[in-house]
Amino acid sequence: MIKSKSVLMIMTLSVCLPILSYDRAGGQATGTESSSDAKKSSSADLPTLNALQTIIQSMDDRRGQLKDLNADLKAAETEEQKIRIVFAINRLTESLDAIGKDFERISTGVDVDTFGEEAEKDFDWQKEVQELLGPVLQELKNMTARPRQLERLRSEVAHYENEAPLSQRPLRTSKNLSIRLMTRDSKNN
Repeated sequence: MIKSKSVLMIMTLSVCLPILSYDRAGGQATGTESSSDAKKSSSADLPTLNALQTIIQSMDDRRGQLKDLNADLKAAETEEQKIRIVFAINRLTESLDAIGKDFERISTGVDVDTFGEEAEKDFDWQKEVQELLGPVLQELKNMTARPRQLERLRSEVAHYENEAPLSQRPLRTSKNLSIRLMTRDSKNN
């Protein structure tokens, strides 16, 4: 990934530098311009070139740091050290990516991120299916809510009908006992 960005930067420089030194009005290279025009264009391009050189140096420094961190990661003995080094590598990689984007933006004069935002979005199948089927499933739930409620009530009625004879048995037993007690009391009196 880092090598491909380096190649992209070199290609960008090889395209941009000749364009920067090209006279747009006359269509000739700056070497054939008058000395005052050459001084104006070179003085205007100098800060840009200095910034690009600084960025390239910064990227080279960070690549060296990444190389050192990868060597440290291989030599790390504890998990804590490895985690700390991986975290540092991730931060450094993010920094290198940001610097690469700055390089592209400065060298081209265009923010490349504005063109690639939609293309970089990951396609999440689960989210898409949920967005598509969510309303359908909700509508099915709404349509079947009353039948489900009726079925639940029928199940409860059937449950209580099955339990009714069981609850009636103690009543019959206590009624029979009370009748026996009354008949026995009446015989005794």
